[in-house]
Amino acid sequence: MSSLPTLELELRAQTGKGAARSARRSGYVPGTLYGQKSPVNVQVLNSEFIKEMKKPGIFMRTFNVKLDGNTFKGLVRDIERDRVSELPLHFDIQAIDDKTMVRLSVPLRFINREKCPGLKRGGVLSVIHHTLEVKCLAKNIVSSIEVDLNGAPVGKSIRFADITLPEGMKFTHQRMQDTVYTIVPPKVKGKDAAAAAEEGAA
Repeated sequence: MSSLPTLELELRAQTGKGAARSARRSGYVPGTLYGQKSPVNVQVLNSEFIKEMKKPGIFMRTFNVKLDGNTFKGLVRDIERDRVSELPLHFDIQAIDDKTMVRLSVPLRFINREKCPGLKRGGVLSVIHHTLEVKCLAKNIVSSIEVDLNGAPVGKSIRFADITLPEGMKFTHQRMQDTVYTIVPPKVKGKDAAAAAEEGAA
């Protein structure tokens, strides 16, 4: 587990809103650890957690978690943020191993834009779903799922059913005919202006 990013957690004895505020005043982010026998109240240094938040895909990264002399793998599942500052107020983390089945919202990454005829001709990539809801074993987690735009013409649409998921990954819904993206045709310059002129002359 040495190659994984590390989160060093501490046990948090006190619970409740007052205790959580006290932890934040002391420079910590309060959290809850799931996946063991029962939920455990924990905390992590605010500076260390924010550093990890600034890196892309915090919910897709498996962490090397250290707590009370033990080391295990963990996956950040949720972060509550301040509405104004967006600083972390609380986090949930799940203890996992390679055989843990997890549900994830994995971001899409569109590749080969420069090889997309539809975009070259002025079309616009209209993305309806920026993420895919999937399930997989923890060992099969990926940071993103690639969608290849190579050869896609104007008007091309891709559905969930058209996307090949990485090995060991499955969709968690049945909306396989829903559109993921469309290459929208470009607007014809002057068309709207001409139409408006005709209406004004009528």
